Amino acid sequence: MSEQGFTCVNCGKQNWLGDCCPECAARTCDRCDITIPIDEENTPNCVFADWGRDEFTDGAYNVCDECLTVREIEQQILLNQKEQS
Repeated sequence: MSEQGFTCVNCGKQNWLGDCCPECAARTCDRCDITIPIDEENTPNCVFADWGRDEFTDGAYNVCDECLTVREIEQQILLNQKEQS
């Protein structure tokens, strides 16, 4: 670690995150190819209660908010309600 923070092992930029800077840690949406900022992607485990059995039907893994289907949004709401109770 340098005085300015950490050095990204991928691009060499100084950053606050650690071994990987936020730009290199960002994911690409498997449905529309836009870049999803770090920790903002939707994966099966944050949409479905039984994500080992339930996966996105199209085989996607990282999905942006705009690409979630109505069913996936409904499942995500149910999961969040279950986790809060």
